[in-house]
Amino acid sequence: MNIRYMLRARKFRTKWDPAEISWIMQNINKGDVCFDIGTHKGGWTYWLRKGVGHSGRVFAFEPQPILYKYLRKLFTSRYWSNVTLEDIALSNREGTFDFFVPGQPGATSPGASLKEDVVGIESNVLATKVSTMTIDQYIAKINVNSIAFIKIDVEGSELDVIEGATTTLRDYQPNFIIESESRHIGEEGVLNLFSRMEDANYQGFFFSPNGLSPLSEFKFNTHQCQNGTRFWDQSNYCNNFLFTPNN
Repeated sequence: MNIRYMLRARKFRTKWDPAEISWIMQNINKGDVCFDIGTHKGGWTYWLRKGVGHSGRVFAFEPQPILYKYLRKLFTSRYWSNVTLEDIALSNREGTFDFFVPGQPGATSPGASLKEDVVGIESNVLATKVSTMTIDQYIAKINVNSIAFIKIDVEGSELDVIEGATTTLRDYQPNFIIESESRHIGEEGVLNLFSRMEDANYQGFFFSPNGLSPLSEFKFNTHQCQNGTRFWDQSNYCNNFLFTPNN
């Protein structure tokens, strides 16, 4: 297995997203089916794969062509037989749409998005065509009996992804960890996400510096303050939300 990749994955557990990865490892079981929507370089996929074991399945979605090729080469080893990699973007409709990647030609970015306005402040943005479908459509295609967990990190398109998961929310009721930020979709957009999940009979939490906290304690001026450069790297900046079904 690629040593550089393993070291990157370990940073997610020890430095970048330790509380989130810890939750995954405590709540995902052998044989589960999980989705990693917005795989990027596969840091979360590594832990999802370990959590579900050889009897489980992980479906990873990464539409950036360069990253897809990198991951496809990485996942061809026998260690990754329980991972299915797709080069499509999940959204609220099926089709072919522009996908915007900030940076110089040939670069990849964790900020790539289907939303042009999310990356519009960048000086260099490359638009490439990607195929899209909904979570509901994809689940019908793969014909699975249960979905345990879905991670969504799609840079401003999270509401669209949830719109395309109406049947999944009703019939499968998986746990979700969703990245959502007011800098991408505004405070109203983040609150709409909270409301949409509440309407689907989910309870919400956020990964705060004090541990897993209820959404009632989330404050934009504290937990998503946009003062200073690289404000998203501040210790009190919180952008990952856990949603679990009430039943």
